[in-house]
Amino acid sequence: MALGGFSQSIWLLLAFPPLQHRFGTGGVLRGCAVVWPIMFFTVALGNVFLRQGWNITFWIVVPISLSVGSGVAMAFTAVQLALNDIAPSPSTLGRLNALALTLSSGIRAVAPAAFASIFATGARTQILDGYLVWLVLIMLAFALIPPLRWLPEKAEGRLKHAENSD
Repeated sequence: MALGGFSQSIWLLLAFPPLQHRFGTGGVLRGCAVVWPIMFFTVALGNVFLRQGWNITFWIVVPISLSVGSGVAMAFTAVQLALNDIAPSPSTLGRLNALALTLSSGIRAVAPAAFASIFATGARTQILDGYLVWLVLIMLAFALIPPLRWLPEKAEGRLKHAENSD
């Protein structure tokens, strides 16, 4: 957990600003959306390594995966920047933030119970050898990729001087 938190800090403080400057908010969001399912897969793969008794492989792959994969947390900052960019006025931004926080809170209230149930069902019935929850998480992560195609131009977060120099 400490490694993941430290890694997220490094990604947000050191990597996010140049990535956002170079690729824009939309580019960072799309990059995070591509990495997210890979991160979920490698966590499940770590469990496979432990089940097989491949402890050394686990301790090589999983910490690296968590360090690199925790960079997907940049998506949360990118979403906030996208909301800021598309809001036509401060009052609209306030409403957008309220809606985003309400939806986020609702998801955070329901998701733990839902995924605990999916995990328990998969483990009890051995659907996919107990990995059902990981398949669901990976599919949900993949589902983020297509909607990002329709991100409004204003939400792309491309700086004007960056557009002129490309």
